[in-house]
Amino acid sequence: MSRKNQRRWEMKKAYIPVTAMLAVLLPLASYADDKSAGGSIEVAPTLADVSGSKAKFNEYRDIEDGLYGAVRLWKETDTFFFNFQADDILYDTQSYRVHGGDYGRYKFNLFYDEIPHNLTYDAKTFYSGAGTANLTYSGANLVNVVPSTDTSTWNTFDYEVDRKNQGAGLRLDLLKPLYMDVSFKQEKREGIKPAGLAPGTTGGSSALELPEPVDYVTDNLKAEIGYSLDPIFASVSYLYSKFENDNDNLFFRHTVSANSDAFTLAPDNDYYKFAFKGGAKLPMSSTLNLNAGRSVAETSVGLFSSFLDTNGATTTTTSYVLSDSVFDGKVVTTNYDVILTGNPLSFLHGKLFYKFYEKENKSDEITHTRVLAGLDPFHNHLFGYEKDTYGGEIGIKLPANFTLTPSYKHVKTERHRGDLPVSKDDIYGIAARWSGLDFLTVRAGYERLERSSDWQQLTLVTGTQATANAIEPFIRRFDAAPLDQDTYKLSLDISPTDNLGIGLGYQHKKSEYTDTILGLRDDETDIFDVSADYTLGKVTLAGYFSYEKTDQFQFQRRFTSAAAANPLTDTTVGDGHYNWQINEENISYDYGLSAEVALVPDKWRIKAQFDHVNSNGTLDFTLYESIPTDFTNDTVDQANWDDYRKDSLQLKAIYDINKNLVSTFGYAYEKYKYSDAALDNYRYFFSNTSLTATNYLTGAYKDQSYEANVFFATMKYSF
Repeated sequence: MSRKNQRRWEMKKAYIPVTAMLAVLLPLASYADDKSAGGSIEVAPTLADVSGSKAKFNEYRDIEDGLYGAVRLWKETDTFFFNFQADDILYDTQSYRVHGGDYGRYKFNLFYDEIPHNLTYDAKTFYSGAGTANLTYSGANLVNVVPSTDTSTWNTFDYEVDRKNQGAGLRLDLLKPLYMDVSFKQEKREGIKPAGLAPGTTGGSSALELPEPVDYVTDNLKAEIGYSLDPIFASVSYLYSKFENDNDNLFFRHTVSANSDAFTLAPDNDYYKFAFKGGAKLPMSSTLNLNAGRSVAETSVGLFSSFLDTNGATTTTTSYVLSDSVFDGKVVTTNYDVILTGNPLSFLHGKLFYKFYEKENKSDEITHTRVLAGLDPFHNHLFGYEKDTYGGEIGIKLPANFTLTPSYKHVKTERHRGDLPVSKDDIYGIAARWSGLDFLTVRAGYERLERSSDWQQLTLVTGTQATANAIEPFIRRFDAAPLDQDTYKLSLDISPTDNLGIGLGYQHKKSEYTDTILGLRDDETDIFDVSADYTLGKVTLAGYFSYEKTDQFQFQRRFTSAAAANPLTDTTVGDGHYNWQINEENISYDYGLSAEVALVPDKWRIKAQFDHVNSNGTLDFTLYESIPTDFTNDTVDQANWDDYRKDSLQLKAIYDINKNLVSTFGYAYEKYKYSDAALDNYRYFFSNTSLTATNYLTGAYKDQSYEANVFFATMKYSF
């Protein structure tokens, strides 16, 4: 029995959360006088034939041969209501929800749902123990005993993570204008996901992929007390979240020795937040809203007293001394904002706002002293930042159904980092709307972003400062680099007749990083979309088309010494020093057509839907000056860069047997084709001569293409 079927069989024998929901639901319902009630029961036998990657086909769903079912129950009186809903019962996408209450007095809800994330079925590893925190492989306990490269002897497993959510909430309005809202939610994640070790580091390989166990539990508790009576609203809330990982580390045998190495996993942590929200209606049709919050995230992690080098030899911290054996992490976040909106005149409305956000890192700074190496000590860098935002907009109604809305926003960001500690964004915008014709509405907008940044020489935590001094003056990292950005938008909604609707839209965005020599310099995007729907008698037709093109340009330099760092003057000759650039282009488009025909009114109708998605990416490399041996500007380009295509077709025939019973017969077809330079011609292992090591992979994301045919029928009874 497969792991999936075994889990489903255990689930069928186990406690089903719907039992608890009905235990709460039925007594509450019994207190209400029977006035109106109803529901539906639906069964759907399904046959699925999938060739290729079944994991990709079912990435976030669970479609296979089986009998699917759904249940709806509802009841409503003048004072009481409740709803019960169950979908995909006993499958990996099952969902159960109950909500109800007494109008004006209380509301309650309970829920349980699951969603899978399937990455790859039948992945392979030479390690035993996939899914656990200890990975081993057979072989004599001798130095340089490497794993077998015969993949037929490797162990198979599935990269999949199942997420299970359950929770409940209760809102009380018994003491109006006061109210109280309390909710609890628990999320469990179980499975395996891929983890990678960086080239040339622990593991003795230039690349080592490991099956990382996932066994997470996150508990969230939220409580809110508020006051709501016109014209005042105010509330205070508290959120507590606790994350627990059943595994602190992933231990695995080194690939060239008998020693055990370790990979640190996500640590347990606590998060809590206090928040205030308030609002008041003011004269001149204006409203003042306030929002403030303060949160703290904390964790504590033990640090290793030794580590393995690339040859699998143990190095203790007597040579590399740490100032503390435990790292205590703490991040404090503070935010508050004020928003004033008003409509003082019939033709004038506006908004003013101020927002403050601060992320303060109060974690430990661990000093690392390299005693025997004779190098300077260093410590971990604590990153935090502050952001101040203010601005406003004014909406002006002009004659001929024309509205003009100019706006301005200023953002100042101060970062605790060495290269670009301060940046300032000035954002100017104007939006226009015209609806002078009954069948036509036109919207247009323009936005200008101008970012200035204060650059300073980066001081390294570790490494050669002379090299940083030589190269950093040319580098501007794009997240904070000086920037000029223009965005244009235009949309038209056209309805020439009651049964015809057309929508057109276009957006152009161009970003220029004005002070960048090395890094991302230009980014340009064009988006166009059109949609239409038309109804003629018994036939309804609809369609859409969307096109997006993105171009990015970056300029970089490779060098091996400070003397060869300057990209403007190539001071050395040799394959080790040269400039290079990339022009990355991504073109994606999708279109779809649908039709619904009522063959016999109130009896037979058919539906058809076709969708096509296509994405094509290319990388155009250009190497300057000293081109490395064995490379040319033609051979380094990548024509297949995250290329994919997906075709979907769905056909349905729906027959209304009577007013209570409806049957549906359907067919769905999907074909997905994926190609990428990083995954094409996939190999589980290959040698890296420059690192004198072997790369070991497990097959994560391997062979993502698939083709699927699904036949289904449903019978739905409503009462």
